[in-house]
Amino acid sequence: MTRTGMIGSLFPRICGSLAAAILCAAIQCAPAAAQGKPGPQGSDSRIRAAIQTLRSPVASDRVPAASFLLENWQRALDDLIAELRTLDRGKPDSAPSESELASLIPLTDVLRSIVLNQTGAVQAFREQDDERSIRTLIWASRSPNRNLRINATYVLASVADNTNLCMVLDHLRDRNLNADGRVNLLQVAITVAPYAYEENVIHVVNAVADLKKLMAGTKENLSMTTQLLGDLEARAKDSINAKSKLPASLPGCKDYSPVFARPS
Repeated sequence: MTRTGMIGSLFPRICGSLAAAILCAAIQCAPAAAQGKPGPQGSDSRIRAAIQTLRSPVASDRVPAASFLLENWQRALDDLIAELRTLDRGKPDSAPSESELASLIPLTDVLRSIVLNQTGAVQAFREQDDERSIRTLIWASRSPNRNLRINATYVLASVADNTNLCMVLDHLRDRNLNADGRVNLLQVAITVAPYAYEENVIHVVNAVADLKKLMAGTKENLSMTTQLLGDLEARAKDSINAKSKLPASLPGCKDYSPVFARPS
């Protein structure tokens, strides 16, 4: 059984983000067909070097590195995901520092372009991701840095599935979650809800109830959050897999226990 979702991403196929403007200057927001043409066949060491160059503060260094990775995305994807893992603290409730997350902006620019524009990239990503890489994307999706937050949300909404939906939902219980992060993670969860299995439908229902408790009495304008919560719960309850148990081939959420404390 594959992990492919039953619906597409909620987000349009655009380059977007301020940081991505640098990359788009080089790749001209090229259509998927153009970006998918085989590029120069470099060694694995060249791919790793290009990924490290994405951390350079000099834009003129980052542009060719990003272009090389996009041209060779099939060979680069594993190393790009591995780079996400390097920021995982090993503890589900321990966030990378803001400076560490900010360093991911160019990397997530590249990943965003790949998963939104390249045929087969989403499935290829899902075949290589794990809890550590997904955790990094979750933290990035709720980051105070707007550019990173947008990039990571595009990527996460494209690759999230029944193996990690529970992790996304769990972060909604974090009392330190900001409003932008909450909206982003709800939108990610909504992309998976229509094909959530029974265990994840339960995770959705519990997360919605918990978040409503946490929001009770707040003076914040919660109109968007309330709308998204209603949409999420409705989609999950109407899921095509709502009456089916998670298959053995889709581990991760079957026996998941929340990391962030549930409200009493």
